Amino acid sequence: MSKTPTPWRNATLAVLCVSLLVGGWLRLTGMAVRSISHPEMYVPGIPLPEGISEPAERVTVSRILTGTFSSDTHPPGYYLLMFPWTRIAGTSLKAIRLPSALFGIASIGLVFWLGALAGRPGAGSLAAVLLALSGYHVFWSKVARMFALGCFLGLLASVLLLLLAQSSRRRNVLLAAYVAVVLAGVATHVFFWSLFGAHMLWAFGNAVGSGSLGQPMRVRD
Repeated sequence: MSKTPTPWRNATLAVLCVSLLVGGWLRLTGMAVRSISHPEMYVPGIPLPEGISEPAERVTVSRILTGTFSSDTHPPGYYLLMFPWTRIAGTSLKAIRLPSALFGIASIGLVFWLGALAGRPGAGSLAAVLLALSGYHVFWSKVARMFALGCFLGLLASVLLLLLAQSSRRRNVLLAAYVAVVLAGVATHVFFWSLFGAHMLWAFGNAVGSGSLGQPMRVRD
């Protein structure tokens, strides 16, 4: 993989910085403008009247698990993550929506990194711009649901997969990190399984093309 010329590299990094600044501003401003929606009431720690609310109040891990498996379409990973957060930060609108905003901002950097690892930093910077300005992504980065987290974990898993494919060093550490992120992903969003399946197909195809299933793979240009 050829090295990117310094002026071009500096330009792509400048685009990334601007994307992070603009994307961060879009996601962190006006988080409390909209009132809470019913799906956001599933965040644990929100005080709710006993016996007459749906969902029921979730103030323990057991209630999170039983409530999620009985009345939600997604796994409980996001709610388990939010449980200690709301105990520390509270359950105001800004507090419960801030993690989504932070995961949304981090996704901008990850999509750039993904492009750079694939040997296309210019495409990565363009992807960062598009994600930073995506109204759909901005909207879900301001909602206390698992979608921004799922996007972040999907991108992070893809980055780790490419690092595994390209490097023979620290493979055990990278593999452990990849497994942990994938497990977190499938525990967060029901559709994460499809991304994991795509990863496996890509890894198998790349390994077969390189003639070995046990050695570092090369990301094709």
